[in-house]
Amino acid sequence: MKGKRFPAIEGFRFLACAGVLLCHFKGLFYPSLWPAWLLHTPLKVMVTGTPFVRFFLALSGFLTAYKYFSQKCYEKAGTDVFLRYLRLMPMAAASILFMYLLMKSGLVFNGPAASLTGAGEAMGAFNSFPPSFSSCLKEAFLDVYIGRSYTYMPPFWTLEYEFLGVLFVLAFLCIFREHPSRIVIYAVLLLLCDPNFGCLFAGMAAADLMVHTSLPDVIKKHGVISALIFAALFCFFSMTDLHDENRLWLILFEAAVSFMAILLSCCPVTEKSRIHKLFALGGRLSYGVYAMHWPVLISFACGLYVHREDRSLSFMVLLLALSFLLTVGLSAAFTFVTEKISFFLSEKCKKLLAAVEKQSTKL
Repeated sequence: MKGKRFPAIEGFRFLACAGVLLCHFKGLFYPSLWPAWLLHTPLKVMVTGTPFVRFFLALSGFLTAYKYFSQKCYEKAGTDVFLRYLRLMPMAAASILFMYLLMKSGLVFNGPAASLTGAGEAMGAFNSFPPSFSSCLKEAFLDVYIGRSYTYMPPFWTLEYEFLGVLFVLAFLCIFREHPSRIVIYAVLLLLCDPNFGCLFAGMAAADLMVHTSLPDVIKKHGVISALIFAALFCFFSMTDLHDENRLWLILFEAAVSFMAILLSCCPVTEKSRIHKLFALGGRLSYGVYAMHWPVLISFACGLYVHREDRSLSFMVLLLALSFLLTVGLSAAFTFVTEKISFFLSEKCKKLLAAVEKQSTKL
């Protein structure tokens, strides 16, 4: 079962992944170079990249819930439990195995680079352990999805939330569907849950508003005002300090990212075919960019930095550009292969589940 595509959301996903790459590049090579005035601009988001990650999670909750709220196929949510794993696993496993090969070959240089740039343990300690093929496989196929380990790919701490969080969303849809009490449950979840899971649930609530209210029509009718609201929300999203102990502030942030998702889903600019295709391509590559940027930075980028004496600003700009292009190229190649694997496994899974359901019906 496929849901509606939102090109603006897909395009923003790609830009956010590029933002995470830029954030990690800054952390590796310019750990202390951050002019104070930039902290008062939307560029502040580059400091940690956490707002981008939480926006990904809100979009996951939004897109998952929208599919079921709009198509009323709640009984199929159970099937998506298996399909979700098969969607995430091939790319994650491929990038973790790729990282293992780089470590095994001695092509990881973030430690030496961090000692030169002053990043220290903050960046230099990652991937400094002896690689083990058995631990690599265990992480690639199990641990990373349930939060037990992400040592080979530190950015994959997010997969626990991407996987388990979406399972919680699917369970919610199976149980409550469109029952009036779901509004109270949304409030309880946002008040009590881990902030990363909270963003998923905020995205789910946004999808509910998208389908069951006239809000999309209002947004499309007042395009200029909607664009200004999105700009204001983006500034808040980019510049806010995420203190997880401040629950009220977190709820405001979750409300902002969920409303941004609604505004992006109604974006009229993507009606032009060229922009539509470009954004769709960006969305297709976004997961690969997120998965591949770390191996590229700590091997290729750090390796060039360590082995080159001239580390001028022009060289660093070129290094950033080359890192981005290599990441996108690897993302395209890995996406092409892993999508085929994911599709093959998903089809086999659907047939197996259909056979089991048919057999249980006979019994």
